Amino acid sequence: MSKMVFKGGLKLENPYPTEEIDLIRIPLPDKVILPMQQRIGEQAKPIVGVGEHVLTGQVIATIDDARCAPVHASISGKVVAIDEQVMAHQSGLKTLCITIESDGKDDWVDTSIGCTEHYELCTSETIYNKIRVSGIIGMGGAGFPTHA
Repeated sequence: MSKMVFKGGLKLENPYPTEEIDLIRIPLPDKVILPMQQRIGEQAKPIVGVGEHVLTGQVIATIDDARCAPVHASISGKVVAIDEQVMAHQSGLKTLCITIESDGKDDWVDTSIGCTEHYELCTSETIYNKIRVSGIIGMGGAGFPTHA
């Protein structure tokens, strides 16, 4: 039985062409539109209101479905709309979205773990809850929350 061999593909001279390039900070967007619908399950429910000031990293919508993660503000600023908008998806369906106008400050919510600097001293329940509310999801196609 012969081995299956792939004889093709790209042979790049330098597979890491960006290794010598410095990182640059891009400017904050003027506004963001954050959909409440995630890959699967129900859509998240907003816990902020129009006119409210939010901080970067602040939870702005929650969901009780263990397959989903809470939605966080990606910029600090003012919530200017909570309404249905067309999703960035080939279906063109609408979903509930929260629109935030940037205040240009990028002020962050406190992201400390809540016990000490040394995570080894935290209870496993504290660490689990921090991961759950942080919105950390897997990089696979389904986007399952890490806590699930």
